[in-house]
Amino acid sequence: MLSTTLSRILMVIALSSLGAHRADWGQAMLAEFQTALAARRPLSCSARCLIAAWRDMPAHREGRMTLARYALALLLLLPLAAVLLHGVATGYPFLGILSFLSPEQAAASGWSGPVNNSNLSAVKVLTLLILSLSVRHLVVAWFVVERDWARVGMAQRFGAAVITTLAMFAGVIVREESCLILPVATLTIELLATVAVARYHNVREHPPTGHWSDVPAREPELIES
Repeated sequence: MLSTTLSRILMVIALSSLGAHRADWGQAMLAEFQTALAARRPLSCSARCLIAAWRDMPAHREGRMTLARYALALLLLLPLAAVLLHGVATGYPFLGILSFLSPEQAAASGWSGPVNNSNLSAVKVLTLLILSLSVRHLVVAWFVVERDWARVGMAQRFGAAVITTLAMFAGVIVREESCLILPVATLTIELLATVAVARYHNVREHPPTGHWSDVPAREPELIES
């Protein structure tokens, strides 16, 4: 049934929201859900568990870090991707429906833009560059949620390479270099925000010690043959 599937999805979200330190509470929720599932009322039970888990998240460190990651992904990275995608759809900065036509067709239609008619054939490449930046924001959002900071850094370097390529193209074929403001601004905002959240996570997960002697000594590990 659809309600059973939905209730299972809600329980998965609730259990993942609790974190490892609330494993005992998660086991109790799971037992309650199994009872509600047998009584054929799993949806209300899973909804209550999800609400309780979300209410508990701001009260502990792991929950606050999770909220910070999701806030960064949902409130910043996804809107930035939508802004660039909207720019592609509406023709900003040098893109539009006519960019997919041949140079002769675009010139015959009277389309005028920041690209000279002799350089209209390069607009497709510019379109792909902007689209790659938009998709990259979505990929970065996924990596942020998964706490994969190494891949976030790789995506940032890829974005810097795309911006550099875009700047070289724009400097040669585009009349107005101000069209680069939006892609550069979105990448800069994303970079600053992801670095701030990554540092917050590293400090919280690995707090600095006041002295080297504060680090507990590790017992030697025995290697079993």
